[in-house]
Amino acid sequence: MDIDEWAQTPGERAIFPAFVYIRLKAAVTRTRDLLQAKQGGGDVNYIAWLTRNLVELRIWAEYCSASDENALEFHEDSVRDLIELNQKVPGIDDETKKELDKAKAMLLKPKPAHKFKSARDAATDVDMLTFYEQNNKMLSKFAHPTALSVMSNLTREARLKICDGFAEAGIKISDETLAKLEGGHLAGTYRKYLPVLDRTLLEHPELQAHFEGTGA
Repeated sequence: MDIDEWAQTPGERAIFPAFVYIRLKAAVTRTRDLLQAKQGGGDVNYIAWLTRNLVELRIWAEYCSASDENALEFHEDSVRDLIELNQKVPGIDDETKKELDKAKAMLLKPKPAHKFKSARDAATDVDMLTFYEQNNKMLSKFAHPTALSVMSNLTREARLKICDGFAEAGIKISDETLAKLEGGHLAGTYRKYLPVLDRTLLEHPELQAHFEGTGA
């Protein structure tokens, strides 16, 4: 099965949680590596942004690990994002429109336009709203050009101290997220379909980039 095709059958959809596992693990690993590489640079805004991303990834790992249904919803939201993004691009060619129609037909649960599962709603569903709100509020003050972020005249020493605190928190969160992924059913689904994935890579080595950083 070509992982870039729009799967339609229940059997093909059953493998989607494995892809959610692969993508989430890769996103966490990549973000953690960036965080560690930039930790001592004193760039508060960038460190806060990376750590904030890890907070959301922690939520999505918990949410998607709760059930196959949640994982499939997350996967379908990625398709909705793609459809919406391409619909806003002028001059889409006919071939792309056909592919978007195939993608739309694949969706099992239609949602209103612009309606996606938010990280806040996901956090609420898995009893992590307090974790999300506390971390998101603090990190967003520096991850975005808020009044505090723009007007703060921090010394380099202060910036480094804040960066160290944010980075330590982010690395801890990334470790918790990876542990959640490895200990949940997403990893089990991945291992179940690993022989299929291995055969796919042997037959289509050009797809290796899809699995970088995942151990596949």
